[in-house]
Amino acid sequence: MERIELAKRMMASAADYERSARLLAGKVDPRYGEASAHLSILALEIALKCASFLATGHVPRSHEYRRIWQILPRQTRDDVLRRSKLRAQPEKS
Repeated sequence: MERIELAKRMMASAADYERSARLLAGKVDPRYGEASAHLSILALEIALKCASFLATGHVPRSHEYRRIWQILPRQTRDDVLRRSKLRAQPEKS
């Protein structure tokens, strides 16, 4: 599979998990666990692995987010942090 195609599939998968997490949030009784949180965490892992794949050419096998984060080039980490701050800002009405 072509590198760009794999990256697109990884990010589509991460987006699907995140979308599912948002749909579940608040709809499942917390006594049964936080399924939405697990889906969000899985989305994060896939997105981190995709960024690492694009930067290094391989997908990390580790589930240690800190290790995957440290593999990323500094510029990539800075870009991810910048984008996450933009996403965290409240929407303007």
